[in-house]
Amino acid sequence: MAKKDVGEIIIRPSSQGPTHLSVTLKFYDGVYTHIDVLEGGKDSKDVRSFLSLGKTLKIGEETFEDLDEVRVYEMSMY
Repeated sequence: MAKKDVGEIIIRPSSQGPTHLSVTLKFYDGVYTHIDVLEGGKDSKDVRSFLSLGKTLKIGEETFEDLDEVRVYEMSMY
């Protein structure tokens, strides 16, 4: 992230498990924030469902339908 511009984000799998994503936002040079995104609508009986994006994405009490909405929300928070 050091070479990224302020305001850029990286979305990646989370260490919290297959129903979570981690979003890192470069807030300022050397200052980053990490946000946990809970993926809903995955079928625990179908392992293949863990390979795709959840039907809903939740940050706190806010629910989103796609990663673009998450990105816009992240940018508006800061």
